[in-house]
Amino acid sequence: LNWKVSCTSSPSVTMTLERGADSRTFTAVNTVFATALRCAQPFDYTDASPLAGINYYRLRAVDINSKVTYSNTIALTSKQAGLELISISPNPVSTDGRAILSIASAHKGTIQIVVTDVTGRVILTSKQSVIAGSNQLPLQVGNLPAGSYQVTTFAEDGSKKTLKFVKE
Repeated sequence: LNWKVSCTSSPSVTMTLERGADSRTFTAVNTVFATALRCAQPFDYTDASPLAGINYYRLRAVDINSKVTYSNTIALTSKQAGLELISISPNPVSTDGRAILSIASAHKGTIQIVVTDVTGRVILTSKQSVIAGSNQLPLQVGNLPAGSYQVTTFAEDGSKKTLKFVKE
């Protein structure tokens, strides 16, 4: 992880790198005390023990007056995990049936996408290529009637991830 900060409003700042398995609950993994001069230089940190799957990181900065500020949260996929199905958007899917699957993959490969109805009946299947990193894959479900569905991704290693969605 690499970051740059600005400490112009305070002569010193305590920066804590926080990590979480979701984007709501975080724990500290590294703390750095920096003067304004040190803040002018880039910071870096290697997480030697990342969580399996997606790791969410943010920087918590506390200035000399105890004012707390947070950076944007970023998501990184650990190389220990193959695939994470992050979201389907929009959800509910509008009547035009166009949606985007957000998928994080540790490796380049091929996945199978299966859409099922509430009874588990397979409605749609497709194969998609993914790259290592963040993927935005189109999902066309315009021919589906309004209702509740599930989308499941199957990785080459046999792992699967499922999300529910609603079609308007």
